[in-house]
Amino acid sequence: MDRRDRVFNNVQIIKAKEKLLLFSKLISRNKLTYSSFGNISLKLDGQIIIKNRGVNLELASESDFSVISLEDSPSKLKKHALISSEWKMHHLSYLKNPSLGAILHLHPIYISLLDDLDVDLDSDDLEFNYLLKGKIKRVPFYEPGSEKLAVRVASNIDKYPFLVLNKHGIVSAAEDLETVYNYALTAERLAQRLIYLRLLKNLC
Repeated sequence: MDRRDRVFNNVQIIKAKEKLLLFSKLISRNKLTYSSFGNISLKLDGQIIIKNRGVNLELASESDFSVISLEDSPSKLKKHALISSEWKMHHLSYLKNPSLGAILHLHPIYISLLDDLDVDLDSDDLEFNYLLKGKIKRVPFYEPGSEKLAVRVASNIDKYPFLVLNKHGIVSAAEDLETVYNYALTAERLAQRLIYLRLLKNLC
């Protein structure tokens, strides 16, 4: 890579981190995760820009995102001190599904409540039907950060771009950050509505 290519690549990475920061703030503002839980990544020309472990998305800065290569071996990535503990899930999902450009792994409260109640995330709501109908799958519990979880997510995320992980939040994947964010926000608002409806019916 010559100097011009390196400069261009660095500019792209800076812009990608700025976009990740914008959506990190939106995710926090809309309470789609909390504390330092969850992670966010963007694919860029064979590279993955991913949130570092232990970072609160609401307070994140550009230095809180690491750049790794899709060509990096798992043994090399295991030695990376900073990247999210769920790097296997992101790395393998991008490798197995080249059309993906962005992945969110979040811990939204209302979707998690529905999962705890063993209630499917489904509705006749028009917005839900437009964005998520037929795209959701519930996944049984696997140890967070494990190879088994990464394989299960990567093998399902292309057909079902919104996965509800038992006792472990959600994974949303698509070609761009706007779409994965819209998936997550729409699903969480629907889950909130479903829970409120259940409570109201019990009061009536």
